[in-house]
Amino acid sequence: MERIIVMNQWQGKKWYCYGTSMTDNVKLINGINCGNYSKYLAEYSGLEERNFGKGGSGIIPKFHGKDNIKTRCMCLDDGKAEADLITVEIIPNDMKGELGEITDLCNDTFCGNLNQIIEYLLTNTKATLVILIASRGRYQHDDSSVKYLPTGEYVKERLQWEAAVDTVCKMHGIQCWNGASEAGLGYYRVAKDDTLVQDQIHLTDKGGEILAKYYWGRLKNIYPVE
Repeated sequence: MERIIVMNQWQGKKWYCYGTSMTDNVKLINGINCGNYSKYLAEYSGLEERNFGKGGSGIIPKFHGKDNIKTRCMCLDDGKAEADLITVEIIPNDMKGELGEITDLCNDTFCGNLNQIIEYLLTNTKATLVILIASRGRYQHDDSSVKYLPTGEYVKERLQWEAAVDTVCKMHGIQCWNGASEAGLGYYRVAKDDTLVQDQIHLTDKGGEILAKYYWGRLKNIYPVE
């Protein structure tokens, strides 16, 4: 069935998106795209998408080399000074590091790097800035027998990271959209088969569409800076 696109405040606006393989719309697993939400969000909103996601990357530089999510965010040579919307999707590849305190400003902790990124983007662009959390993993990436049950230790730790991101965003006066807890992609729904998630964490096309609908529901209630 053909989708009907309704004109809205984001129609034709420039969207610069950064993140992990959950955002990267050119990374493939078994011939299937990983970043399946961005194309749908661009379609629903009418945004002009400029995708700078990088599979396997994160915001703690010591784990991700010279080209990482943080360095991609904290520069202007990709044109982001003209962006109307900037989103930064985070967490999956940084949990091997230290979460840190929400007031950190250092390069060694997750919170320290997140604070730096937000400060840079708010200072150097006019864009509406949103931090994104996508889906959670359903099992350990290198051992499918290790399940990430909602009542397990992994999810307990993961919730601490998500709570820290939400608090940091509130401190800076920006929004955090948590698709992991609010998009209807709960563990028992995504774990029962491969309809929504294709491996340990990456969404299928259908899963990406669901996540995009959640993000669009949030986006249409905020406005670009004119």
